[in-house]
Amino acid sequence: MVQVLYCMKIAKPRWAKSLRDGTAWFGSVESYIQKAQKDHNDEQGDAFEGVFARVGRFSNELINCMKKFGNDLEIIPDGEYCLLRRKSIRKACVFCMYGLTPQDFLPIGELYYIDGVKVCDFQHTVSQKMFEGFLDDKEKAASVCASIGHLNEAISKGASDVGYTIRRQELKYDLDFTREFMIAGIEPGSPYEELFHKQKRFSYQHELRSLLSNVDCPPSQDGIPIQYKKLEKDSLYNKYIDRVGTVISAEVYQIWKKEILLLDDEGNELLLPKTEQIPSDFYRKGETARAVVARVDNKNNNPKIILSRTSPVFLQRLFEMEVPEINDGLITIKKIARIPGERAKIAVESYDDRIDPVGACVGVKGSRIHGIVRELRNENIDVINYTSNIQLFIQRALSPAKISSIVLHEEDKKAEVYLKPEEVSLAIGKGGMNIKLASMLTEYTIDVYRELDENAMDEDIYLDEFKDEIDEWVINAIKGIGLDTAKAVINAPREMLIEKADLEEDTVDDVLRILRAEFEE
Repeated sequence: MVQVLYCMKIAKPRWAKSLRDGTAWFGSVESYIQKAQKDHNDEQGDAFEGVFARVGRFSNELINCMKKFGNDLEIIPDGEYCLLRRKSIRKACVFCMYGLTPQDFLPIGELYYIDGVKVCDFQHTVSQKMFEGFLDDKEKAASVCASIGHLNEAISKGASDVGYTIRRQELKYDLDFTREFMIAGIEPGSPYEELFHKQKRFSYQHELRSLLSNVDCPPSQDGIPIQYKKLEKDSLYNKYIDRVGTVISAEVYQIWKKEILLLDDEGNELLLPKTEQIPSDFYRKGETARAVVARVDNKNNNPKIILSRTSPVFLQRLFEMEVPEINDGLITIKKIARIPGERAKIAVESYDDRIDPVGACVGVKGSRIHGIVRELRNENIDVINYTSNIQLFIQRALSPAKISSIVLHEEDKKAEVYLKPEEVSLAIGKGGMNIKLASMLTEYTIDVYRELDENAMDEDIYLDEFKDEIDEWVINAIKGIGLDTAKAVINAPREMLIEKADLEEDTVDDVLRILRAEFEE
């Protein structure tokens, strides 16, 4: 059995609009037969719809069927054979849609591999053959695509509300009019099993057919309308717009280069973009992934549920799930800073003096935080006590470095932090990660300086004295970040000079070499 991902209705605009607006028209089998006979259009109709047997014109099978069905039997001559169909089946009400399979999605870009499996980005397309029946009326043809589960559920509920029962299944393409056959189980008064069998030549359609099993179609042109809630788009949007910021678990369904398609427990489609994944995230089809609902986009009435595993909100929700005191309101998460998959800092505060917020979040021997760390692919998490005292908060944020003094510039939201030389590397952290997170957490631009003794300051030299050896634009760039003297530059972190002065590494190294040589002499 071919896997069907979506269903599609090709129709004239008024019928397409009707479907989008929440009405599915169940037409009579008679209308499909007449369409094919009148217009010779096998795409919109089928002259042999409902045929359940091909037998010899004088065979025992024919005689038995004539006895069994009586006046309800329709005999269609076919050379030395004849085709059999129940006359009553013409009144049956059906709703048909094409099924879209993975083969109806064209690959774009180059193939690449994930765990030895070929993967590619895909663009949706539909076989031109499906539109052949509409080519004469091409400008007036329209299509509606929908998720199978949602549409079926909606139509079934709409039918049930007015007392109808629906039978639904994918058609079997097992009829071969070149040889004798009879579909098993066809009896007078029995359900219309023959409506779920078609000729092999239609197999490309992967048709999904719904039958109103307990009603005949009235003698009208349009059939029976089934009202239902608008295509799942509206309900999907309304469902998830209220869940933004909540953590959900979903099954990985498709893995693409730029995003992952997941399905929730109701079959709703969710997207986890590559930019919202932790760099070390790796999933296989069928696995369960946890993420926070980041946003719900609704362009052109086409809702897209975007998930995130990199959002600070995801980290916050994980702590709320693991730490009962947070959920109870005894501990509050004040601020979060993350470099996803690498490191995070979280500031917490307790409203009960008897509760240590850091200890409660970490748990005995790290029991509470270990699960969060594993979920975040071994992301290193620092939990600190929040305080409104900004100097103390910056000091805690730069932990494990020990700060000697801090000079605040509150108007500019900047902080000059002075440390002993051996503490500077701890404050900056690997790749500047610690100081970057501290700045994100405190919302202050933090500049780190080595602490100098008074004697060393007396022997300092202004940068302008080095114009003969260092380009003036380089000196101006360094002075632009607040460093005016040689020893101030020497004692400033190399990484800070590169980043803040926007200088090349080789240029910074040359400057430091020239300045150090001056004092070595």
